Amino acid sequence: MNHLMKCSLLALMLLMLAGPVLASSDTKTEGEIAIGPRFTDVDGKKDRVAEYDIADDGAHGDVGFLPAGWAHMTVMSKKLFLELEAAHTGNSKQQAYRVYLDAARVFKTEFTFNRFPHRLDHDPLYNLDASQLPVKVYGDDLAPAHDYRIAYTNMVSHSEIRIPEADWLKFQFTYRRDERDGAMQGFHMNHCATCHVVSLPHEVEENTNHITGTVAMDNGTFGASYTIYYRETEQGNPALFRTYDQAIHPGFLTDVFTNRTFYDQRNGELPVHRLGQGSKVSHTGKAHYNFNDRSSVAGAIIYSVADSDYTGLEMTSKYYSGRFTTMFQRNIVFNARIRYTDLENDVTFVDLPQRPAVAGPQAGVTYSQAYPDFGDTSFTRFSTLDRNNTDLELDLKFPWQRHRFTFQYAFRNIDREYYGNDATKKHQFTAAFRSDPRRSFAGHIIYKAEFAENPFVNFQAAIAPALQPVPAVPGSPFPNLQYFEIYEARQANLSNQPTDIHNIDLAGSWKPRNNVGLNFSYNYRDSKNDDLNYSDWSQSIHHVNANLWYVPEEHVSLTAGFNYSKYKSETLFTQPVWNG
Repeated sequence: MNHLMKCSLLALMLLMLAGPVLASSDTKTEGEIAIGPRFTDVDGKKDRVAEYDIADDGAHGDVGFLPAGWAHMTVMSKKLFLELEAAHTGNSKQQAYRVYLDAARVFKTEFTFNRFPHRLDHDPLYNLDASQLPVKVYGDDLAPAHDYRIAYTNMVSHSEIRIPEADWLKFQFTYRRDERDGAMQGFHMNHCATCHVVSLPHEVEENTNHITGTVAMDNGTFGASYTIYYRETEQGNPALFRTYDQAIHPGFLTDVFTNRTFYDQRNGELPVHRLGQGSKVSHTGKAHYNFNDRSSVAGAIIYSVADSDYTGLEMTSKYYSGRFTTMFQRNIVFNARIRYTDLENDVTFVDLPQRPAVAGPQAGVTYSQAYPDFGDTSFTRFSTLDRNNTDLELDLKFPWQRHRFTFQYAFRNIDREYYGNDATKKHQFTAAFRSDPRRSFAGHIIYKAEFAENPFVNFQAAIAPALQPVPAVPGSPFPNLQYFEIYEARQANLSNQPTDIHNIDLAGSWKPRNNVGLNFSYNYRDSKNDDLNYSDWSQSIHHVNANLWYVPEEHVSLTAGFNYSKYKSETLFTQPVWNG
């Protein structure tokens, strides 16, 4: 559907909705419109300063000066209310419209249309140009002058129907369509003998449709609702097709490496940089009951299934939650919440047939045949997403004069079905004090402490013993030591998840007069992990912020600010920076 047709349908919809309202004798109409030139001048890289704005100098048919406009109109009668909004930057890639209609609160509908650009990064691959002959690492950008961007178009229609004779009942329907068109930078990498990275434009034609239907009832004491949701994503250009370089030995540059790769130049064109395509269906049920004006209980159940069109695999999510709230004397409030999540990702067999070497000392032999300890390349994929999460939260809030105290305890248990990590258990304690003793001053201090057992760990991730590869046979291109043997010999477990966290958040504001004020904040965070098998690590962060503002008159404001941050990390390991 082109944008001219969309605008025509929008105009027709406006006329259909406005007709019965304007025909009424008691109609009141108000509106305003603004039209003028829009000038944009941006020098240098625009990806961040104008990431979601039109700021071009002619590359896409845009000019510095553009006619821009904004309009707003309301039409009101005793039983009807119509609101229209429109904004246009002078460029079809950035515009927005909104229509809202309320017919005696029996039928409500809202339609919105938004279109805006998103500038994307363009990696020139300069950092890949490195070589240690005969091995070479390099990149080829096949479109060095391409300006990557995606145009987003969002259309949302939301309607609600209520029955006057049963005002406790309502029906809702929402349709949303998200379109992405433009180009993004696609990549693929060749292996052996060169780490050859290639980038080229990937034209994007993505459409996602969302459909939501809800029926809900609420009589003041009891309420319940059911929602069904369906989403489908389609790709007009799901993948690029490229032919890989020939796989040759990185040291000898000879054709003896085919049993170490699954595909190369001999396989012809293959899909690369594939974009996601699939669907999702979810069912949501909610209910609540008010015992009185001080106590209530609520619960929810969500069941959803998401699948991929490419793999045919499904992921099933089950979510259960409950909440209890009660208020004691002196406005003391107690809340209890519990959640349980069950994630199941399909188990699948990944069949990776091996190729024999075409030449060399291993000619006619696959990699597993040459190195039996390696095993088979095909395997059963068990997903680390499979898990059961249990969350419990308890909090107590009570006011005292112009002060408020909050105490909270939270517990989380993460039980991963197919990962060797034992169940992760987290305990979090929070104490908060908020105060506004005077209208000119307000502030808060919050302390949080979290303690974790068995945080997520990457087993055997680092520190392999000193192993020296030597040729198995003098003059052979293959050493007796293989990478998989080095990986299996690694000793240290690593984790970026802490076992202990302490956080202090202090903030306040002082406003001695209506036109002058001071805002300040201080945040401290200390985290560490002392449960690893090889070493400990710790991190501390201090951040101070202060802002002084003064408004001498309505359209003039002066602001002065100060920011200070200190970050300290102590660890045995550093992140290596590889050129390629």
